[in-house]
Amino acid sequence: MSSIRSFHLVAFSLSIALSAPAFAQQAGQAEPPPGSPAATITIPGNQLPPPLQKFGGKDLGVVDRIKFIQECVGQ
Repeated sequence: MSSIRSFHLVAFSLSIALSAPAFAQQAGQAEPPPGSPAATITIPGNQLPPPLQKFGGKDLGVVDRIKFIQECVGQ
């Protein structure tokens, strides 16, 4: 019975020892922090968003915008 236990112990230890380098390699390939120059990906051209559509609403002038803001603020 003890020989079976020792075999299992050796097999388990061997499997841990062989898988350790794989975990170490994954740990070395960490992603760069967000916002850094290295934090970029390249996407294919067929995944770009479609061009913006023409605005169909009413374009207010500067005076109309100021009046609108003053009404919202309550002045």
